Amino acid sequence: MVDLSNYRYAAYNSSKAAAGTIAALIGISLIAWIVQSVQIRFQPRRPLILILISHLSIFIHLILRAVFSTTMSNSRGASTAVTVLLAVGLRMIILANYDFLTQLDKLKPWISRTIIIGSVVVVIGSTILMIPAGLLSSNANTVDTSFRLRQVSSAVVLGLTVLFYPVWFATKTVKKMTKQAIILLIISKVHPVEQLNEDIELQIQISAFDFQ
Repeated sequence: MVDLSNYRYAAYNSSKAAAGTIAALIGISLIAWIVQSVQIRFQPRRPLILILISHLSIFIHLILRAVFSTTMSNSRGASTAVTVLLAVGLRMIILANYDFLTQLDKLKPWISRTIIIGSVVVVIGSTILMIPAGLLSSNANTVDTSFRLRQVSSAVVLGLTVLFYPVWFATKTVKKMTKQAIILLIISKVHPVEQLNEDIELQIQISAFDFQ
């Protein structure tokens, strides 16, 4: 009999060396980001704080993946910790990007409020969906419901990520950006797709269970 309660854990052994290497790169980036933030006196403040939280969350997430053994990684506590850290890191990047748009130019107050409040509400909503998904994931009778909730949450994150581009061009703030800022925004919007990859891997596991 297949134990469906294990569906939430990875069906592969993650590379500790790769996680450690990327963690080192993120750590260097984090130090550089802090130094740069101090030099510009933490202005604009909100985007800098959000990106700092994102860096820290993803850095700790990778460190845990590098040091956890396979057995420890498959424990409920460890799985919850790395999932929460990754979710926080990805969502903070999204919020930082949306908030950055409101800092570039003097947009109409209602436009700035809509961008900030709208992105925050959507991010909180996608996070709330992950709570029952986690609670239901250990029960074989509610595994399917748990996975569907994860799918919806990931779809919301992906939708918010894609929506950023039309909002970006609609506000015409691209004219105020340097080439470096444009490149950083494009790269940072790719990260939320990583969460969808995790859900695809979970779907493969569930499909495998159905055939056994």
